Amino acid sequence: MPELHSNRRLDLPRAGRSRRFSMDPDAFARMSERVARFLGTDDALAFVSGHATNISVIGHLLGRDDLVICDALSHNSIFEGIKLAGSTRLVFPHNDLEALNGLLNEHRARYANVLVVVEGLYSMDGDCPNLQRLIEMKRAARCWLMVDEAHSVAPWTCQWSITKLPLIHKRAPSSVTV
Repeated sequence: MPELHSNRRLDLPRAGRSRRFSMDPDAFARMSERVARFLGTDDALAFVSGHATNISVIGHLLGRDDLVICDALSHNSIFEGIKLAGSTRLVFPHNDLEALNGLLNEHRARYANVLVVVEGLYSMDGDCPNLQRLIEMKRAARCWLMVDEAHSVAPWTCQWSITKLPLIHKRAPSSVTV
């Protein structure tokens, strides 16, 4: 445990510190490039944590005139991002895409932007959303789709990389808007 002295910097592990102080910008840029190559996308933006990603992306891309619709089992960081944005929040029952479709049909026209947020793998339940159906729905409703991959990329690459990962990342990156 580091000693606390008022005139000395604490030698804390890097995980709890900001990117600016814990990693050089070139290394972070290289990491982002590697993530983009791994996912088969043109570019990637890496954050210090999944929690920070959800809060920052939702909190900065959306505003008071926007709507966010999310799964009932979404992580708390998604709800915190919605609060930061000041957006209206609607929740649909877990993985109930018919209920989501009903919310989109009923509310889409009232908002400048609509974001649907799901998780790629619900780690507490072990189930996944039907991403192909979500992409069809987001196109029909002219809204954005954000898939929180915090719990899905590593398990899929370790266990099912040949069958599952290409379905999600190689066929659909341009369809997943956010």
